[in-house]
Amino acid sequence: MIGESRRGLPIVAKRQGRADAKRVLLVLGQMHGDEPYGRYVVDQVRKLKPRKNTAVWTIRTINPDGAKLRTRRNASRVDLNRNFPDNWQPGDPGSLFYAGPRPASEPETRAFIAGAEQIQPDAVVSYHQRANVIDRGSRKKTRKWVKRLSRDLRLPISRVSCVTKCVGTMSGWFNTQFRGWAVTVELPARISVPRQKSMARAMIRLAPDLKPTAKR
Repeated sequence: MIGESRRGLPIVAKRQGRADAKRVLLVLGQMHGDEPYGRYVVDQVRKLKPRKNTAVWTIRTINPDGAKLRTRRNASRVDLNRNFPDNWQPGDPGSLFYAGPRPASEPETRAFIAGAEQIQPDAVVSYHQRANVIDRGSRKKTRKWVKRLSRDLRLPISRVSCVTKCVGTMSGWFNTQFRGWAVTVELPARISVPRQKSMARAMIRLAPDLKPTAKR
């Protein structure tokens, strides 16, 4: 348990593989409560055995309140993917993309930060939904991996519009604070169970090719 939601629901990270693995992947299934299918990919990942010298950590959701309410935001009506302390900017509390009253104001954001700092992953794959692309991003260090994920997950590469400014995002925060990389995967509106399993296997295959970025 890495933290709790605004309404006290647990946020849990699960490790598969050894604690001293040389290469560590973190898979986040859900950021926004109305985007459920990444959770199902995580469920499939948790059924698989990691490769030698790798560990795969999974967080099914960091927004259990939003998932329960079937809404993008958390119980405080904050878009968690605008609440991270990387170039955070205030916004309109009535907006669907409200960034919160201050950086990392939300317990869910702080839970993910605490978990990432403890796990020290070499990479984070964050599942979102409906755009049906791999986000191209703007960081040089992610380019190779964006192409890899596009191939393995069978999704095209494109720049995902943030609608508002792309500030206060998890991937932006991680790519700034850590030597490793974070990439956003935008799933289509629905994916079949066989494709969920295929995507899970791709996560397991990805881990051995990561560059170790932390001593464990």
